[in-house]
Amino acid sequence: MVSVVCRFPFPFPFVTDSTLIQNITLKNFLSNIKTKAELTEYLAVKCLAYSKSPVSKLKKFLVTSGTETKGNTSIPDVLLTHSQEEADTLLILHALTVDKDAELVVDSPDTDVLILLIEMYQRLPATTSFLTGRRNLRRNIAVQPICEKLGEKRTSAMIAPMLSQEVICQGDLLAGARTGASRYS
Repeated sequence: MVSVVCRFPFPFPFVTDSTLIQNITLKNFLSNIKTKAELTEYLAVKCLAYSKSPVSKLKKFLVTSGTETKGNTSIPDVLLTHSQEEADTLLILHALTVDKDAELVVDSPDTDVLILLIEMYQRLPATTSFLTGRRNLRRNIAVQPICEKLGEKRTSAMIAPMLSQEVICQGDLLAGARTGASRYS
């Protein structure tokens, strides 16, 4: 039995439509942080292009990759570039900029985002929902009924156990947003 090992240049210098990845495992392809960053940027550009196409049903679409946010709608200047390391809190910062009368759907596989949405619900549109899951197991969870069941006291206390002091100190993102004193309001 002959075994052939193919060696690919890592990291890929860039990810494009013509990047040949059919003979490489996903684990190997994503094993380099630079390749992951390239793929994230590539997917962000593709998603944004789709959101601007006539077939897209997305009214407003934001995508963040690296330290930049792009969208098919206006983005507050303070959120165009960022140094936020946690995607969870960055999603919430963007959600806080949505008009209260809009329909807001936050898509994430991370249940921490749902906890943040529940805690911040009073500052978000009433129709806020959380889209989660993978492939055919996706579901859309309305935030309002959860908040009504829990009550204001419990919803405002949900975030404390999951946030570390470090996250709160990274620019008082959620602490300021909670009181309405955030520079991102």
